[in-house]
Amino acid sequence: MMKYATCLLIGLFCQIFSLQLHGQVVVKGRIMDEQGQGISSANVMIVKNFTKPGILCYALTDDKGNYILNCNIVGDSLYILVKGFNIAPIERKIENKSCILDVKTKEKAIEIKEVVVKSRRLWENKDTLNYLVSSFKSAHDANIGDVLKKLPGIRVAESGRIEYNGMPISKFYIEGMDLLKKRYGIATNNISPDDIATIQVLEHHQSVKALKKIEYSNQAAINLRLKESAKGILSLVSLLGGGYSNSWLGEGEVFASYFSRKHQNLVTYKVNNSGKDIEKEIQDYNSSNTIEALTRIQEPEVPDIEKSRYYNNQSQVLTANNIIKNKKGNEWNIGVYYFNDIDKKQGYSSTSYMMPDGTLNVIDETLSTRMRTNRLMGDGSYEVNTDNVFLQETLKYQFEWQDGRGLAVNEKDINQYADYKMVDVSNKLKWVIKKDEYSGWRINSIINFKSNPQKLTVIPCLFDDLFAGEEADQLHQTIRLTHFDTKNSIAMLSAFRIGKVRVNPELLANIDYDRLNSNLTGSYGTGSDKLLENEKMENNSTLLNFRTGVAAAISYNSDVFNLSVDLPVIFNGKSFKQKLQELSMHRTKCLFEPNAQLTFLWGKWELALGYQLLSYGVGIGQLYDGYILDNYRNLSSYEPDLSDGVLHYTSFNLNYKNVYAIFFANISANYSRSSTEVLYGQTFENNLSRLVTHKIHTNGDTFRAKIFISKGFDWKKLTMELHGLYANKNYARLRQEQVVRNLSEEVNINGKLHCEPFTFLSMGWNGLWRKGWSRLKGGEHFPGVSSLVNQVDCSVALPYDMSLSASYYNYYTDYNSGRKSFSLANLGLQYKWKSTRFYLEWNNIFDVRSYSYTSLNDLDRSYSSYLIRPSSVMFKVSFKIM
Repeated sequence: MMKYATCLLIGLFCQIFSLQLHGQVVVKGRIMDEQGQGISSANVMIVKNFTKPGILCYALTDDKGNYILNCNIVGDSLYILVKGFNIAPIERKIENKSCILDVKTKEKAIEIKEVVVKSRRLWENKDTLNYLVSSFKSAHDANIGDVLKKLPGIRVAESGRIEYNGMPISKFYIEGMDLLKKRYGIATNNISPDDIATIQVLEHHQSVKALKKIEYSNQAAINLRLKESAKGILSLVSLLGGGYSNSWLGEGEVFASYFSRKHQNLVTYKVNNSGKDIEKEIQDYNSSNTIEALTRIQEPEVPDIEKSRYYNNQSQVLTANNIIKNKKGNEWNIGVYYFNDIDKKQGYSSTSYMMPDGTLNVIDETLSTRMRTNRLMGDGSYEVNTDNVFLQETLKYQFEWQDGRGLAVNEKDINQYADYKMVDVSNKLKWVIKKDEYSGWRINSIINFKSNPQKLTVIPCLFDDLFAGEEADQLHQTIRLTHFDTKNSIAMLSAFRIGKVRVNPELLANIDYDRLNSNLTGSYGTGSDKLLENEKMENNSTLLNFRTGVAAAISYNSDVFNLSVDLPVIFNGKSFKQKLQELSMHRTKCLFEPNAQLTFLWGKWELALGYQLLSYGVGIGQLYDGYILDNYRNLSSYEPDLSDGVLHYTSFNLNYKNVYAIFFANISANYSRSSTEVLYGQTFENNLSRLVTHKIHTNGDTFRAKIFISKGFDWKKLTMELHGLYANKNYARLRQEQVVRNLSEEVNINGKLHCEPFTFLSMGWNGLWRKGWSRLKGGEHFPGVSSLVNQVDCSVALPYDMSLSASYYNYYTDYNSGRKSFSLANLGLQYKWKSTRFYLEWNNIFDVRSYSYTSLNDLDRSYSSYLIRPSSVMFKVSFKIM
């Protein structure tokens, strides 16, 4: 497989290199009227011929009438066609070579009997793609996120993360200002589509102005362009709602915003117990907000359906974001976020663990849990972003408290009590100074501190052999994790230049320090009369990992060909100490971790190839020697080993975009091969398990391929989307202290349709088919498990500013032993009076109380039944205060 991938990459590189040798033709100039004034928004196209003018390349003129055409077209001649409003079409045949072509046009009045003026839904200007919001918006769209989901080329995941043509966006701007950083869910779930004129996609967006000609970017950003009526005014919108299910339900929201050229402010407060997920609005899509828990309550596995269907919550969230730009263009940005939640879960699961001999170890358990979370997060930054200087200083913090309790029924009743805390503070500095157009310095520095104490109590104790034959009624696990790291680099930009080839030498210095203190004790008697202790149940471990070295970043950038190669040489040292067991381990080595990225732009096509070699080691969470209770039925203890694994990663990404045809496509694939000297796995004793370590050299292979196709039509506002995934894994697993080979495959196909067949009717469909396989190499296998989900939405506009909406969901899993299919339905009525909206909602009309499904995960198969939210009725009022 590795040889095949290498040959494929070499072949593609040779093909691209030959295209590069062919050369790119650049035709530029100015389109003018008869008086010599520039004409804006004229279409300048290269076509196959004037008889059948199929478009090969195109551009729009700017405000001064200037245009640039970049193309690679085989042939001796180019056929140039110029068209625009109230001008006569112009045809020019020129030689196929780079040139300057200025064209004077003649005015031509268009006589028509009846005119219906329609704005373009989608247009492009250089690297900016513009979506006209009014052409995609429907009457029932509550926020700009609802519109984003219908835009061709854009995909919004269930988590809220936004992708453009198959890749996550890098920035989310409002009028060119990065108010929310990576927490753009606050904007997409709250800003009204009535306030947005256009949604812009900034392709190949380099946010650092000083690096625009130095570092190529293949990621896109999104910018919301506001209507003039929404600028410079304070807006305050509120929502109040109440209803009934098994108990009383409530929902409240307040949203305040102010947007101007120099100052933006956004404040939200939301509270509900109706199943609405408001936590995802404050999700940082660059990092995880969750606590790293080494010991935890065993919770039911949540189903892979829309969270509002099963989320039994009492939640509130408060956010405040402010950004100010001074006269010099420098920005101050402050964000504060608070989240409070009580989450109740209840479900049953029967998990089958495949043994090396093909038999199954089955664990049945009924779980109910209640977790309470308090989380306070914030960030503040100061930014200077000019053509020659970039300075960004950012401080981030997160404080979190969690406590919970649970009941597990597994042959006997087991009570669980947990407490978690986290403090996470980091400071990040980015500084770029340019001496001229290409040369200068870049400095990056990150300092991070994290403390994470944890506690778990289990009653009764199921492990009878922990304390030298003495039986314990209770187990108490306490852990304190402490982490510190600093990552620093300084680079000389374009220190060496040969034509378009630039070399940036760089110095690197990174330090990671971790400390783990843990203690597992038992007790028995009323009030825990006697404590049972064992040295094997304690950990006092430290891990120091430092990486220092030099790197050379080599780049070549042109209009059609971009190559970047990083060649770091790293000296890596590790030191691990387990004081109680008097264990001390040290290891030093030199690492070479190259990575390369090749991008080729050719008209509507974009091809990216990548390769990376990484060395990776385990953290302190897989090095401790003393026992830790992971959950009520799993105990872990490892044999410390500082050896590194090696990962080879290759990637392929092909994009196609045709704005005139409103067509977007992306095909991507990646292959990785990892090798490691240590395996980690489970050993089962009936309902109990232990995590163990085995030293052995093994390899693993993963192949993933994805396809994304999106097509829009002017007819009936029809939008079609297809998303497909294929994954194949071949890994060594450790089970019952035996090494086995696990082969698994997965296929996902997701399709979406949206259209408005009549002015009063909006319809949508969303379907997902998924199938998974898993087996032991040369041994037993799990039967394939497939599932099918269909969702249909419909909205009808009624007289007197009323609308009726309905949604229907059907879920099917073929391997369920009992009920294989179940359906949910919702109904809603909306009435608008001036700026006030009234909502009446009936959710889960059929009053379905549980959802059953089967899932595969490597050598495990799980059948689960999860309690979902019963039928409910809600009445809401949304009104604009100012």
